[in-house]
Amino acid sequence: MLSKLTYLLVARSADKLKDVAKNLSDTYKIKAAIFSVDLSRPASAQKVIDWVNQNSYSVNILINNAGYGLWGEIEKSDLEKLHNMMQLQYAYPGRSDLFAYSNS
Repeated sequence: MLSKLTYLLVARSADKLKDVAKNLSDTYKIKAAIFSVDLSRPASAQKVIDWVNQNSYSVNILINNAGYGLWGEIEKSDLEKLHNMMQLQYAYPGRSDLFAYSNS
């Protein structure tokens, strides 16, 4: 069953994605497509959806494992980094419902 699906891997690092895709293919005979994008950026959700649609991929299961944290005193934190973290952890998962509509 697992080998009949195409796994869509999305992350910032294209090189790491290529390594993971190759490992999945070699070890489990799984087909994996990769898309490199910084998910902390506001337009990233739409870029992923566009990629899925342009390639006619079907999203049956969505696993969001993206995230990171910042440490230190909030008043000394970089506001752009804080915004990007919030975008990734709160705004992006809320956009995942668009996959259901994009594959209809």
